[in-house]
Amino acid sequence: MMLWLFLITLFCLVALSFQHLRLLRQVHRVYEDLIEVNKGDFNQRIRIQSRYRTVVKLVKECNQFINKFQTNMEHMGYLDKSRRQMTSNMSHDLKTPLTSLLGYVQALREDATLTEKERQTFLQITHQKGQKLQSLLNDFFELSKLESDDSSFHLQKTDVVRVIKELIAGLYHDFKNANMKPVLELPKTPVMVWADKKSVERILTNLLSNGLHYGKYGGVLGISVIRDKNLTWIEIWDHGKGIDQEDLPYIFNRLYTGQRSRNRILQGNGLGLTITKKLVEKHNGTIKVESKPFEKTSFSFSLPTAK
Repeated sequence: MMLWLFLITLFCLVALSFQHLRLLRQVHRVYEDLIEVNKGDFNQRIRIQSRYRTVVKLVKECNQFINKFQTNMEHMGYLDKSRRQMTSNMSHDLKTPLTSLLGYVQALREDATLTEKERQTFLQITHQKGQKLQSLLNDFFELSKLESDDSSFHLQKTDVVRVIKELIAGLYHDFKNANMKPVLELPKTPVMVWADKKSVERILTNLLSNGLHYGKYGGVLGISVIRDKNLTWIEIWDHGKGIDQEDLPYIFNRLYTGQRSRNRILQGNGLGLTITKKLVEKHNGTIKVESKPFEKTSFSFSLPTAK
């Protein structure tokens, strides 16, 4: 009897020892895989078949952590690339009007042969270049405030139809100069949304100005409002030359420099649409763009409907 008890005990101890060794090997395997991740191999994943629930849970949590870590690293790489690209493009956009401005100032100071008419022309051009620089810097600082959540933002019930009508009235001369006709598809009754009024005015102004500049060949610029229970959609459209399909996924990226976009779609500082998207997102809204050149190009965004 004692012999059988001894043999059973010995067998259990041997079995436990094997299980302990197997568990140690699996934990060591997890350790080795994590060392590879720490060295920079973010594609490394832990692949272990185990009968131990604790090991299975450990492997699952480690892989989820690695997935999140890899996503964060890729996002950081994108942000760093975006920052360097923005710095490079900002330098270009600042340098060009600044160089021109300084050239005209130098001519005004040193060229005594200029007629009064030429001097007035140079002063006007200098003023325009200065305004362009100021606009670029204002956009840059506004975007910085939005990204750091340092901008004032107050949601309140706002009649978006009234805001649109006021903006269209203020752009009368812009429509006239662009030889475009506004087409308003607005409800006859107020449409109330939860919005920061100044931010909505900025969103609409950016999109309307974009339509006036790039859609003038189509002759019309339309704006419509569609309301449902939870969201109100505002669409701004034109029949202009539109946006190439290859550029559509990127036009909200700050200072996007596509093959043709910089001189065509995002002419100027390229921050206006980025600011627009940020402002829409601060309203918990969505903005989207669709384009068929010379048929219809539309920007539409949503705002939460006020009950």
